[in-house]
Amino acid sequence: MNTKLDIAKILTLSTAHIKPETATMLDNEPNTNDLGLSVYNKAGYGWFIYIDSVIDDTFDHLPEDLKACIVFAKEQECEWLCLDTDGEEIEELTIYQ
Repeated sequence: MNTKLDIAKILTLSTAHIKPETATMLDNEPNTNDLGLSVYNKAGYGWFIYIDSVIDDTFDHLPEDLKACIVFAKEQECEWLCLDTDGEEIEELTIYQ
C-alpha cells in the first residue's frame, strides 16, 4: 500500500474554558462567519474548530477565552481544537462555567 494517509492531531478541552457568550458565537459562526473560523457543531455537545490555518497575529478579534484555547492547542501542535461538554478541564486555562 503506497497511499499517504492524511492524519490530523486534535486536542479536546472542556467547554468550561469558554464563556457562554463565546459559546453562542461558536453556535452562530457557520452562518455569520464573524470569527473567521471553520467551526463544526457537535450537535449540542461542543464544536470542532479547524485551527491549523489560524495565524497568531491575525486573530486579535477573537474573544480572549477562545484565543487562549486556540493558543494552547497550537502549542501542542494540533490542527484541530475540539471543545466538548465532556472534555478535560485543565489548570493552564481559566474555567468559566
